[in-house]
Amino acid sequence: MTHTPLLALERVGKRFGPLQALDDVSIELFAGRALALVGESGSGKTTCARILMLQHQPSAGRVLFRGRDVAALHGTAELLAYRRAVQMVFQDPFG
Repeated sequence: MTHTPLLALERVGKRFGPLQALDDVSIELFAGRALALVGESGSGKTTCARILMLQHQPSAGRVLFRGRDVAALHGTAELLAYRRAVQMVFQDPFG
């Protein structure tokens, strides 16, 4: 039995001018599970997060929320639901 991920990046890429910040990134997050995105400085973690938060548009690929492309959510009740459901949790290096 296959379950649809709650949130997914499918083959996402992001360019900033000549800089390829992300290249062919795919991530799936299922309901009831946690996901930690870790990596070296400059590896694209913040860019991934900003794409998920709709602060950047991917140059390639797509972001899916409950199986629907978030690019189609603008101006809809589903966009509001997305913004309520998807939030960043910042690390607290002193806590």
